[in-house]
Amino acid sequence: MNTKVNRAASSRMKLSFGEGVAIIVGCNIGAGVIGAAKNSSAAGWPIYAITLIGICFLTIISMLYVAETSLRTREPLTLSGLTQKYLGKTWGLFLFTVIALYTYGCLVAYAAGSGKILNELFGIPNALGTIIFFIPAVTVIWFGLKTSGASNKIITSGMGLMFITLIIASIASRNFDGANITEAYPEHFLSVIPICIFVFVSQFIVPELARGFSHDKKSAARLPKAIIAGMIISCILLLLVPFAVIGLIPISRIASDPDAGVATLVWGREIGSWAFLFANFVALMGMMTSFWAIGGTYLSNIMDQFKQKEFDMRPRLIGTLAVAIPPFIFAYTSVLGFNTALDLAGALAGLVMGIIPVAILRKSRKTGNKEPEWTINNFFAHPILQIILITVFIYGGISYIFSFIAGL
Repeated sequence: MNTKVNRAASSRMKLSFGEGVAIIVGCNIGAGVIGAAKNSSAAGWPIYAITLIGICFLTIISMLYVAETSLRTREPLTLSGLTQKYLGKTWGLFLFTVIALYTYGCLVAYAAGSGKILNELFGIPNALGTIIFFIPAVTVIWFGLKTSGASNKIITSGMGLMFITLIIASIASRNFDGANITEAYPEHFLSVIPICIFVFVSQFIVPELARGFSHDKKSAARLPKAIIAGMIISCILLLLVPFAVIGLIPISRIASDPDAGVATLVWGREIGSWAFLFANFVALMGMMTSFWAIGGTYLSNIMDQFKQKEFDMRPRLIGTLAVAIPPFIFAYTSVLGFNTALDLAGALAGLVMGIIPVAILRKSRKTGNKEPEWTINNFFAHPILQIILITVFIYGGISYIFSFIAGL
């Protein structure tokens, strides 16, 4: 009987290569891609593009550190579990708290955003729209990683086609002006760094992917390729969407008009009603895929932190409710707005994710209890590169926190 249960649980965690890539893409293209134009407008698209590519590279390196650490560890641990194993209980609890805050910040944003979009599309009350959104969102994370991977693969493929359609329509539009794209303000380069870090905060999903690829050595060795592929696809989308939006609207207008930086509104306003429907559907699905990745990972961290078996019914139900209920409550008590919740969560997580991956990699290379199927090239694990990574991520987190405090 136990063998059957274990096999059933294992099947709910097994991922294909494409599903692993889709989870990464789905995690990264939530609300971040929709607001990328507004966020990049201070420095201009060229500066944003250079910064985004650089941060994407550093994030990939950071994720690969977590991947090697996971592959050096016999136990199927989450990121908070790995941190506890290699850095001690205090650090493990601290990271679990950070993941919880990041998750709730994101899910509050998705709860509020989904309700607003469904209200605009169908005229239903915001709270009811959020409930409708939450039903498939919570159902998928309840069933586990395999269901999340398969769902992400289907939805992200459709989203990709819709994004391409909208981008092509933008470039073909009579309102598109290539001169808008070349505007650049290098003096504002530093202001773009935190934004680029926050849209790529996905290190915490790597141990989940490692468990999904752990069914055989060949699959485990493909984990880094899935990470790289998922991040490159995410980076391309995060480059092309603001390219299309800024091409339609000059930076000066984007900077002065808050709505102009929201891609869903821009496409509807400048291209036509079909684009408005397309874009809002993409935004909704982007929030859904991010919910699956972030919420599902947090649920696994809850189960790991409280030493519960992944698919034991009662603790999983309690954990799922702990993931789903607080965001709904916070979204409709006006404690935090959409952008504030997302940005504050990203600032804290981005700051910590610059440090933890480096620390656990170094410790796991000394005390890991398993021979890894793959290790990162020593060039990318060089102390100088690690110092650069830590410095950039800490700067991103602290600079946003200080700017937020200054704006209070």
